[in-house]
Amino acid sequence: MLSGIITFLPLSSLKNTHDAHLFLDWLAKRKQRGWLQSPISAPLLMPYKNNGIGISPDLLEDIDAAPRPISPSERQQFLAQNASWLPDFALYHALSEHFRCPQWWLWPENIKKRAPKSLAYYQTKLAPLINAIINQQYQLFTKLSSLRQAATAKGLSLIGDLPFYIAHHSPLVWAHQNAFVLSAKGELDVVSGIAAKSNDIFGEQVWGHPLYNWSSHQEEVLTIFRLRLAFMAQFYDLIRLDHADGFFHHGAIYPATPEKNTILSGPGREALVSVLNFARKHSLDIFLDDIGADTSELHHLMDDQGLFGTNILTLASFANQHLLDISAYPPHKVAFSSTHDTPPLLSWLENLSPDLKHQLKVANHLPEELSDPDLAATLRDRLAQLSSSHLVIIPWQDWHLETWRFNIPGRENESHWEHKVKIAYNPQKESLV
Repeated sequence: MLSGIITFLPLSSLKNTHDAHLFLDWLAKRKQRGWLQSPISAPLLMPYKNNGIGISPDLLEDIDAAPRPISPSERQQFLAQNASWLPDFALYHALSEHFRCPQWWLWPENIKKRAPKSLAYYQTKLAPLINAIINQQYQLFTKLSSLRQAATAKGLSLIGDLPFYIAHHSPLVWAHQNAFVLSAKGELDVVSGIAAKSNDIFGEQVWGHPLYNWSSHQEEVLTIFRLRLAFMAQFYDLIRLDHADGFFHHGAIYPATPEKNTILSGPGREALVSVLNFARKHSLDIFLDDIGADTSELHHLMDDQGLFGTNILTLASFANQHLLDISAYPPHKVAFSSTHDTPPLLSWLENLSPDLKHQLKVANHLPEELSDPDLAATLRDRLAQLSSSHLVIIPWQDWHLETWRFNIPGRENESHWEHKVKIAYNPQKESLV
């Protein structure tokens, strides 16, 4: 398991690959160990409700500038390495453009249901568009592979984020409809989220993904997880598995009849172990988002497997007082100063109640007169330098004491993640603006 300090910054927050390589230089100069990114599949503005596979064409603006021609052998090798998902991915996006509709459940019945004759017809009819999409993915893969090679040469690891769910409009859902809880028309009567009765620290939320059909098609669901892990293994050394408790319990939200909202049992230990073992075969380490997990089953598995969980300073509260004292964070918990789902550290402190802020200062033996910016900088630096946590993750905003945030959980109809960071690096001063 990777150890040390890493920074969280979505790759989509950088304008181009030049800036991405400058950011690697900054990380290396500061003797950090890696870079945590958010998901890279489309749509980038909803990274935790995305396709779950493939690279967004909107990632890094220079991606289409003078693309290098692909030789027949390179194309064949690329297709072979990604044969488990790329043909369906390319056909789905070609069909979306052809019908001017990414909602596959609104397509003509034969292609919606993937009738073999209909698939063959459109594969021929849309061949030029399919080839263009494959070539575009190749160019994107080349850029990200180059970024990983540069990171490795600097002694840095790249860390990816695997959302538990994927979007309804994903090519994976279209290609594996039996693996999801869908109506006869392919629509959603029940979706993902947090039911009010679940005691989750984030409260009731509607996420809006299709639920997995664990009860009838568990092996096909696991196939989808394996496809996604194999895809991510091409770019990352370590993976954060979001909402790991979903393998044991998950919310079922009925938008039209909210009185039916409930909590369902997941497939359990065996399914998660299968996912973990597959990741290890692909040289991927995994740590788990176990925040809000209310099951001892997950934590027993983590103990048995030696898996790391997560602590987040900005989730400290009177109900979570164990998060107040940074020095008490255990080595087997990856420590975050804040995350994309919480306010940045300074913003959190500015809105903290006086009583809890006092308790925070007492727990960390800090003077009462510290201003919020000084308190944020001190807590951040103590977390990075003095915490017992094996791995510490500091988001970009917390390094720079900025208060803008990427995301507000559960507000699925609002647009987030638009923020761009413009890089100007001074090697002499080891500074990055």
